[in-house]
Amino acid sequence: MNRNLRTRQIQMAGRTLIQRLLPPGGEIVIRRGQEVTPATPIGHAPLVGRFVMVDVAAALRTTHLDWRQVLQKQEGEPVTEGEELAVLKGRLPFGRRVCRAPVSGQLVARLERHLLIETDMKMTPVPALVHGVVMAVVHPRRVSIEVTGTIIEGACALGEDAVGVLKVISDDPAASLEPEMFDLLDRQAIFVAGGSVSEAAIRRAEELGLSGLVVGSFDAALLDMTPPPRIPVLATEGFGNIPMRRQTFEMLQARDGIEASLLVSARDAAFRGGGYPILLVSGLPKGYEEPLPPPNGKVTAGSLVRILKGPAAFQHGKVVALPDTPRSTEAGLACTGAEVFTGESTHFLPWPNLEHIG
Repeated sequence: MNRNLRTRQIQMAGRTLIQRLLPPGGEIVIRRGQEVTPATPIGHAPLVGRFVMVDVAAALRTTHLDWRQVLQKQEGEPVTEGEELAVLKGRLPFGRRVCRAPVSGQLVARLERHLLIETDMKMTPVPALVHGVVMAVVHPRRVSIEVTGTIIEGACALGEDAVGVLKVISDDPAASLEPEMFDLLDRQAIFVAGGSVSEAAIRRAEELGLSGLVVGSFDAALLDMTPPPRIPVLATEGFGNIPMRRQTFEMLQARDGIEASLLVSARDAAFRGGGYPILLVSGLPKGYEEPLPPPNGKVTAGSLVRILKGPAAFQHGKVVALPDTPRSTEAGLACTGAEVFTGESTHFLPWPNLEHIG
């Protein structure tokens, strides 16, 4: 297996499309053709509240619940404090037992003997997080925005989306992020290090209100951080202790001090190229040209490849062309890749979706 081809993250500069998806219950409010900045609200969505578990069986003093007979409200309906949630009728009029809502909110789930109410919900604006122009409102919760910048596709990430100014902390591409480093640096920035990061460093970055972290790798155990980190952490290479590729590190050094967006949330991963988290650096450095060759310099027309993702996944094919410029994938992400003939049809596929086999 050609490891470099399979694990290479997309790196490209120019114009591309970014898809933004609101959570359930959200609604897009911007229009096609509208210019946006990172702070521009693209829509509104319900802010996640707290959950209250109601023991209905205990309130009705019964060990067996027949929801069809006792339930007064359905999942998804609003409830108000004191409202009847469930009623168990007795044989006599005064034998009626009632379970009332302890709080106002929305009934979100029905369990074996409990009801789950989400409360303290309110609508909150959802920012665009990027500079660009709205190209399409795909449906009430999804919008496509054309942006100009450099995209680096990461391997894995933690946390939620954020915006900040890039700050490369060291000239050493293998340097890791340590908790004490942040005390000497500016706040509200996305700090970049080519090495790894620990849970202690992530927690310290949270305390200081940093915007995000970009590293070469982090331990897979951090996926189980409790509570999950509030700031985004993106690893360009993957899990473990893998230093950032020099090409990627130098690219970020060239963009030190430029505003960037970390789009890492799992919610809209399906609408990013390959589903991977991305770092979008706004604008293009003066005089900088992105290298667009195949990742290992060995893939040519006639090379045999295996398709890992996307159209014709898991099939084998032959490279028939190597386009010189990025192309847009079905996910709306412009990237470099190859045209591959599978024996039945030809597909354009980005490099991370291909494995070189001969």
